[in-house]
Amino acid sequence: DMVVQSLSSKDWGSLQQLILELHGEIRALIPRRTDLHNILNDEEIRNLRYPATTLDDDDADDDGSSNNSKYLELTVKAYLPHIIKAAMSLAQLESEDRSETTSAWIADARRVVESFTEGVTTDTIYIGGGGGGMKPLPYLVCSVTYLQIKAQMCRADVADFHLSRTLAPRIQALGVPYERNVFYRRFRLMDHNGGMAVEDITSVTEKLPVTWEWVKGMVQKSEYGVDELRQSEEKRVKLVQAVGWVDSILFFRGGEDNGNSNEVIRIPEVLMQDVGNIHSIRDATRVAVNGSALALHASTIAGGNIALTSSDQALPAHVEARKKNLLGVMAQRAAASRD
Repeated sequence: DMVVQSLSSKDWGSLQQLILELHGEIRALIPRRTDLHNILNDEEIRNLRYPATTLDDDDADDDGSSNNSKYLELTVKAYLPHIIKAAMSLAQLESEDRSETTSAWIADARRVVESFTEGVTTDTIYIGGGGGGMKPLPYLVCSVTYLQIKAQMCRADVADFHLSRTLAPRIQALGVPYERNVFYRRFRLMDHNGGMAVEDITSVTEKLPVTWEWVKGMVQKSEYGVDELRQSEEKRVKLVQAVGWVDSILFFRGGEDNGNSNEVIRIPEVLMQDVGNIHSIRDATRVAVNGSALALHASTIAGGNIALTSSDQALPAHVEARKKNLLGVMAQRAAASRD
């Protein structure tokens, strides 16, 4: 809106700055091809000046419409060809699918330039052969903004391509050794040769005490013997998933089982890199369980009528009151858990 207001006041500076920013965003798509950067000429844009002497107040109509039409013609003819040139450069850098809409805009813009060149000055520009019209000055500003968005989308496509084809394979190849190295250094598990400096159980209990207790607790709660676990990877995986993760971390209830309500969850050292993700998963699981319990309770109140609870019909007043009460209790418990 500010750029349109500046143009209405016969100030081209804001529009020039907008076009120069578009030039910069297009060049950023090919930073190493400096030989192509001069295709978009910034100096030509900066040197465009509004010819104040072109319009003579004596020639204007009583309402100033003649001057206004001449100004619109000059502005469109001065800037739209430069915007089209930038769009053509952008279309060559876009993917085939994205360039279709850019090419369609170019075709429309060329028709607009031709109409003004032929001396047909109009207060409304119709895009795409029909539909809603737009005033010439907002059309210029919206066109540049549209192309800037397209350039940003193109840059995002390039970044996604590099991530999937260049960075992702390297991350996959080097990620595990890197994370392991960070873990070794954090807990002083690396010897002078770069190997793991944990040689016996005593070293494990001293350097990884929470992990040791976590593993010991899993083994104690396991239905399998130690020898079975040593021989079967499948049983070890099931034990870690069911007891180590679900019981000991995901649904850990802070000592409610043993009466120690002050007990807090202790994350094993081997999972310290994922503390943030663990808390997010626990929060999401808590909400899902509470929501399921609420739905079950609502179904019970409704007499087991699932159609009633799942339809768009309004609930009976007494059921709605119970629902609000339960939601309030859940909110209080969620707040208490976060505190």
